[in-house]
Amino acid sequence: MAEKFDDLLAAGEKFIREGKPELARAEFLQALAYAKTDEGELSDAYDHALLRLAEFHHEQYENGDEYTCLAQRADLRRQRHGAVPATASALHDLGLWHFRADEFPQCEALAREGISFCVEPSRELLAPNAAPTGTAQDDLSALIQCYRMLSRCCYDTEQYTACIVAGEKVLSLCAIAGATFHANAAWSSVWLACAYYHEANHAAALELLELCLPMLSNRYRLADTTIARGHHVLGLCYRKFQRHADAARVLDIACEYVRTGSRFDKRYLAEILESAAEAHLSLGASERCERKLRESIRFCKASSDGAPSEQACVAQSALIDFLIQSKRYGDAEPVLETVLADLEQLHGKDALILERTLNNLGYTQVHLEEFPKAEQTLRRANTLYLQHNGRSGPYIIKNLGLMYQQMGYNAEAITHFQEARVLFVNEYGTEHPMLTFIDAALTKLNHAL
Repeated sequence: MAEKFDDLLAAGEKFIREGKPELARAEFLQALAYAKTDEGELSDAYDHALLRLAEFHHEQYENGDEYTCLAQRADLRRQRHGAVPATASALHDLGLWHFRADEFPQCEALAREGISFCVEPSRELLAPNAAPTGTAQDDLSALIQCYRMLSRCCYDTEQYTACIVAGEKVLSLCAIAGATFHANAAWSSVWLACAYYHEANHAAALELLELCLPMLSNRYRLADTTIARGHHVLGLCYRKFQRHADAARVLDIACEYVRTGSRFDKRYLAEILESAAEAHLSLGASERCERKLRESIRFCKASSDGAPSEQACVAQSALIDFLIQSKRYGDAEPVLETVLADLEQLHGKDALILERTLNNLGYTQVHLEEFPKAEQTLRRANTLYLQHNGRSGPYIIKNLGLMYQQMGYNAEAITHFQEARVLFVNEYGTEHPMLTFIDAALTKLNHAL
């Protein structure tokens, strides 16, 4: 029987290599049926055939059929073995299917069930300098698999504390297991470090990423989303410690990993490009910063097929801030008008979220001496602010004062600057830096009267 079973599987593998998936499917299904008839559903052969058929369905993007095979295999292992590491391994495989389907509660439940089926070996119970063997090795392998999956699942559901607990457990288990599991430790270290970053433990994240990323990058040399994420977070850590040159270098590497990856995520690339732009701006590379910001906007729009999206509005706002700080008001105005139109389409014309864009647009129009447009824009911004907050917006009133000052209407300018001063003190206190600007403007205007 074993020879016939092996021949069917070998024939299936041969057809896969030859690019004949339907013929391979027939061989794998025959192997499964043969194992069921001759040895039964609780046999090793049937388990093996189910796993190979699940892998085939995965390769053919047949997610439903893949799930059926994995779920049946997990159930049969429960029946055959009970609560042992072999069952935990099958639960891990099924959990990964749920993870790829973004079904995180099911994935987490399977990971925790698998962990409960294993006994954690103690280093003290092993022979000195000896790697675990037999049952201890089985327990370790299954535990590392399940804790790795749990850590990643918790990260993707923003349970960062739970991710850290599971990730640190992976590292301690890999230390017991020895060199065989160094790669497992490195992969898990990336997500552990990312969780450290989100919990504001930037030093720990930096140390861990500097340790594991060189090994992963040099050993695997593949475009992987985990390695991309690791470089992205490492770049953010460098920025936290004012290491802007290192940040720019690492964030550029992260961009290349995403660009060349098998799962090209335009939205994520746009996010990294924006971070890279900020790092290059900190180095004084304004042209490179602008180029990356515009590229980020392009990928944001491409990810939504050109339809308005929140992420595209955020990316364009970063470009707007850059252009206004560079005093390129003529370049900023059309971008602001685009963002305003998108936000109106997303939220309606009376949403408070429009206020900041309207205020920036009015400020830009003041500097372009488009005073009628500026006044209309700023008044609309203040109407929204009043409507939602019950008071005028301090920045909006300040910008109206600036507009009247530039128009030569000194009395109106003084009135608005005085009102803005009161609003700033009431909302932000007496130490807000904008008060220095307002006081200087008032002094100048009063001298002109």
